[in-house]
Amino acid sequence: MGHNSRDFSEKRLVGYAESHDEERIMYATQTEGNTALQNATLLPSALLRASTVAATLITVPGPKMIWHFGALGMNNSIFTCRDGSVNLPGGGDGDCKLDTKPQPQWTENWVANANRVQVYNDYARINALKINEPVFEGDYEILPVGNNIRQRIYVWDDALPAATLKNVVVLANFSVANLTIVPNFPYTGRWYDLMDPTGNTFVEVTNTSDPINVSAGQFKMYGNALPQTLNTTAFTSNNSMSIYPNPTQTSFSINQIVKKLSIYDVSGKLIKTFKGHFSKTATFNIENISKGLYLVQIENELGATTTTKLIKL
Repeated sequence: MGHNSRDFSEKRLVGYAESHDEERIMYATQTEGNTALQNATLLPSALLRASTVAATLITVPGPKMIWHFGALGMNNSIFTCRDGSVNLPGGGDGDCKLDTKPQPQWTENWVANANRVQVYNDYARINALKINEPVFEGDYEILPVGNNIRQRIYVWDDALPAATLKNVVVLANFSVANLTIVPNFPYTGRWYDLMDPTGNTFVEVTNTSDPINVSAGQFKMYGNALPQTLNTTAFTSNNSMSIYPNPTQTSFSINQIVKKLSIYDVSGKLIKTFKGHFSKTATFNIENISKGLYLVQIENELGATTTTKLIKL
């Protein structure tokens, strides 16, 4: 997955989990996965593993390719034909790899599916860490446990100041059973759960070899310090700030006084902006924007900002 595997001197190896020549992970999981205990073939269980794949893919230093809606758990086979049938190799009629695929992400409104949106949110969080935290430009080591069901990834940059995020430990459990993983943290002290954007979740490590519980199909990502991606200028947390109704078809309101409100699509493109002094009862009309998942950035009268998600139906 990383440049060390090819003896590259620079972090330029493009890593990926699936491609036009690699079967979709979700399809393989749902057709070939372990049916014992958690039953990985069921969609909610399979989607857990889509997030765990992101944790073991994106965190390794170097560029990564995410293939065709992998961030929403796409489960079409690469051998899916235009009509939705699956024509595996050897069938005699071509393997349909180059066919235009069905688009269930739109017809089934995946952005309104809580399990799929969680995969998207996990991808977004991990990508934000990868882009904004210098440690992910550092060194890495991948140390699987036993038969690879348990994975440990270490990312570090000793040139960074001690008080900053300079060490990251990723623990991944691809089993259908809840397992413990010995983390072998680089040192003792407080280790923060980097997937919690509030910074309130952490473990106090007194013994670096004490095992960590990791649920079936899931992962943990710890850092020695709070990341810069925690916005200290946010005027409220998403727990107290409410956008409603959400999902919505035509308009929404916010239970906060707003000076400026900007709506971005998932690629980061600015779609719409509202400026002025808006009370808590103000309504923001979005009838003219397309259906989908959006990020809403809200600024108060002091200039502090916070961001939340909006689903347009």
